[in-house]
This record gives sequence, structure tokens and C-alpha cells, in this order.
Amino acid sequence: MVHNRTAVALLTAVILLVGCAGAGDVRSSADGLSQVAQTGGPRAMPVLVVSQPFFSGDFQAWEIYQKTYDLCAHLNDASVPVMAPWEYRVFNRQENPLLGSTVAQVLRDEGVAPEDSLQLELRVVMLGGTGDVVVHGTDTRSARTLQRGEVRLVVRSMYDSVELARVVAPFEEDNLAPDVSSANRTPALGRAVASASAELTVVLREYYLGRPALLGAKLMFNPSHIFQYTVGDERPLRDRFRKLDAMDSVARKLPYYQYFAPDISVDAVMQFEASDPGLLVEMPGGLAAHGIERGDYIVAVGGHRAHGPQVLNRPFLTGSDKVTIEFVRNGRSSQVVVRN
Repeated sequence: MVHNRTAVALLTAVILLVGCAGAGDVRSSADGLSQVAQTGGPRAMPVLVVSQPFFSGDFQAWEIYQKTYDLCAHLNDASVPVMAPWEYRVFNRQENPLLGSTVAQVLRDEGVAPEDSLQLELRVVMLGGTGDVVVHGTDTRSARTLQRGEVRLVVRSMYDSVELARVVAPFEEDNLAPDVSSANRTPALGRAVASASAELTVVLREYYLGRPALLGAKLMFNPSHIFQYTVGDERPLRDRFRKLDAMDSVARKLPYYQYFAPDISVDAVMQFEASDPGLLVEMPGGLAAHGIERGDYIVAVGGHRAHGPQVLNRPFLTGSDKVTIEFVRNGRSSQVVVRN
């Protein structure tokens, strides 16, 4: 997956994605942010800490991971600092650990200042649908379902959980759509997440000053965490592949890797399978001046695991003076200090 795109490419993608979801369908309100903005002058863009996502309907844990990652990636591409829910310690997987007296310590442990942060809820609510039978020929037929739903992004204050802004993006999922696959059963939902993310970015920029990320690096995220990610008591996706040999397992996992990076090679999959979460550098961009090269594998940023490109960009978006990047090159660990 390519991150840190140019502003022109980002705006073009946003326009296309909003069009796919249905122009004019996305709704937003920001009364709370408006009131907060009146209490002082221009403020820096806060870190949006995504709480444990809520999905109603028949969604598996790996699908929740995909769409939550998409939300974080879209915001990151738009230069909004964001923290994914799998980055911080979860004291109770059934509840949101960012509520209560532990919030400050949880965030500070992960290098985020709670006073400069807001909560972001991702809710996917299914609203019902219809069923039909599609006849393909004299002997073949399929059951078609059209499921309506909404993506709801809710921004809340960090300590008292007061709602500050809300974005709602409707969608309709067709199980027989041509872009539906075993590793992406809900492409319409994905487009709605993109549209909602774009609208939320517009809302935030009305009240906060953004700081562009100028790294310009092309990175490929290692999403192997998807195979261990669980919600509640659900068994992780990795259990499907336990009885397969190594090659069959990689072949079965490949479509899930391709969701995040369509052009990923089998060699990269093998590397990811044997590695901790991280970012494979395809083009170093601005990091080249600090000694980062193509093929380096970034494993930590500022002492925190690289659980997504947002971990690399967040320090630069929040004005850190210097950041230590740890990486692996040819099997050997190294690190560089990048000054902002």
C-alpha cells in the first residue's frame, strides 16, 4: 500500500471515493468542535485515538481489522495524526480501555499526550436489507442480498467522552458485486469508510491547523497482525491455516495480504510471515537523507512498534523535535535519529 501521496493525488482519490459511495449522502455535524474552537485561538490538529470498533451484523474479526486499518490509513494519508486500537494496551477486550482513570497512562505509555488527543469511535451499523434469487442459466442460480448500513464516525473528548463531531456515511452491500471476494466481502463498506474519513478530515480542518507530513516515503505495511486479531471470544483467522503446510498456508493467506498491497510478491509475504509488525521501505523519499534505504524494514518508531504507517508519521504531524527509527537491513538491526 502506498502512503504519503501528494496532495493532488489524495484529493483526486477522495473525490472518486466519495462519488462511489453516492455524492451528497455523507452527513456531518460539529457543534461540539465549534464550541471548543470558541474557547481559544487556532489549535494544532489533535491525535485521534480510535477506540475499540463496534460492528453490528455478521462481521468477523479480520474484517473489522481491515476496515479499522482503512480508517487509520485514510486519515494518515490526509495528514491527520491517528492511533489504531491495536497500538495501545487493552485491559479488557470487551470494553473501551480509553474510558476511565487509566486513559492518561495508557496514552503516555504509547508516546501520545492525552491533553492533545480526542477519541474516535468507528461504528458500523447494519439497517436491514432484502433478498432475491438471481438465475444465471437453466441450472445455476445464486442468492443475492442487498444489505443497507451506515458508517458512523464519532469524535469525543478524551476524559469526559462528550460528543464533539459526527459523520455518517450510508452504504448498500451487494454480495454478488464483482469486487466482492473471500478476503474482501464488503467493498461498499470500504468505500463508505473512505468517504466518511474524507468528510471528517474536512470537518477537522475547519477548527484545527494541520501539519503536512513531508516524508514522501513509499511503504508496504506488514498486516500479519490480522491473523491474530480477535474481537470478544471469536477465534482468530490464523486457526483456519493451522493444519496446512507452509506453502499452502501462504497461498491461502495471499489474498488477505493483497487487500493491503495488491502488488505484494510472494517473497514479501514470506518475509512478513517471519517478521514482527513493521513497514517495508519501497522508496525512502525524505528518509533517504537520514540513511534509510530501499528494502529496509522499519520495526519501531520512537520506541513503539510500527503497527502501521500512522506510527511513522504521527511524531512528525505532532511536532516532535527528533524521532528514533529502528530498522532491519540484511538481517542486522540498526537505528537512525530523524530530526524534524
